[in-house]
Amino acid sequence: MSISIVLQEYVDNLQKIYEENLEAVKSLQRTLTDEILPSLVDELDLDEEEQRKAEEWLQDTPSVFRTFKRHKFTTSFALEALRTTLIWRIRSLPPLDIAPPSPFIHCLPAKCWDPFDRPIVVVQLAGISETGHDLRPVLLRNTELLRLNLAALNKSKGTAPILQYVALLDIKGVSLSSVAKIDLLAWCMSEMLPHFPGMLAAVFVINFGWTHSGLWNLSRRTLPRAALSRVFFPTEQELLEYFSASSLPQDYGGELPTLIDLPDPLHLHISRSAANHKDTVINPETPVCPTEVKESTSTQEAISPFSLLNPYFGYPAMISDAAAPTLYYGRRRKRDLFRTLLRLFWMRWRRHLTASFFCLLVFLTIAVLRKVTWMRRWRWPISSASALLGVILQLPPSVGAGTLWNVAIPIN
Repeated sequence: MSISIVLQEYVDNLQKIYEENLEAVKSLQRTLTDEILPSLVDELDLDEEEQRKAEEWLQDTPSVFRTFKRHKFTTSFALEALRTTLIWRIRSLPPLDIAPPSPFIHCLPAKCWDPFDRPIVVVQLAGISETGHDLRPVLLRNTELLRLNLAALNKSKGTAPILQYVALLDIKGVSLSSVAKIDLLAWCMSEMLPHFPGMLAAVFVINFGWTHSGLWNLSRRTLPRAALSRVFFPTEQELLEYFSASSLPQDYGGELPTLIDLPDPLHLHISRSAANHKDTVINPETPVCPTEVKESTSTQEAISPFSLLNPYFGYPAMISDAAAPTLYYGRRRKRDLFRTLLRLFWMRWRRHLTASFFCLLVFLTIAVLRKVTWMRRWRWPISSASALLGVILQLPPSVGAGTLWNVAIPIN
């Protein structure tokens, strides 16, 4: 099955789900705006700028939809996750106007889209492995820029919204030994994706060779099955068959200028953010300001699933001094639910089960002792009768007691 057919089915299904749940999403937005946000303004003592940013995010319908979809369209779970994300954005999201976008993430210009009108983002993995400083705040800032770019495209488009990106993952120059930051993938899955869920429709891995098979084997274990079905390893010809040559830079066989010469629309959102903070001194060499580095790298501790401090009782959680407690794996896993129910069952019926097991053990012990006593009681009479029959019938000693018994008492 070709890549276009696979993604066509995915696009149609996603658009259908969006239209079916649009009213529920708008209802969630009204609840967040009218009830949850005012309480957070008082609780966190937000200023006007922070409140404006929170309202702007709550009006991003595709973002709310993606969170709603991640939680299986369960309103209570989605509201809880959206409230947690809102608090996290206020407290921990790095500012956008401190440094330009990272050199290893490029968003192609407008109209350079895939056949289903989705923008293209290029990620050069070699640049990530060569970066020396902490990449977590950098990735958070760039992901937020991608969200803002998607929201801006939807405002200007006016028709069916663009819900996701298509990513070109360039792994040229990357080997298993050179990837010192492979733990970033696990961090992205547990910490970042819960706040930016479902932004990628497909990933095209390019410049893939046999030397990268070990890296892929490590990465695929952290990805869910639904995501693995939308990871492709196309040849250059297959890449040009799916994307038109007019939508790809020359680095990947297209007709556009090289990637470094193409304008990046993410820079526009940097400029708009800087206009709101004219007194901020921008240092291109610094990933984030010192205060934000302190917040984003604050110590995190795991909370027991059964702790009184855990708002997600029965599920592993993380707590830090910079944000509200969050789920350790970013979602409620069924295996954690099963363990919790099993533990609660044991706590409720522990005495009864222990007593029943003890009674069963005593019963089995008595039964075994009775059997041993019966065997010892009848062992001497049977052996004596067998010897007497052997003398009378003058049979050799090799004949067993069972044979003598059958001879003396034939069975009809």
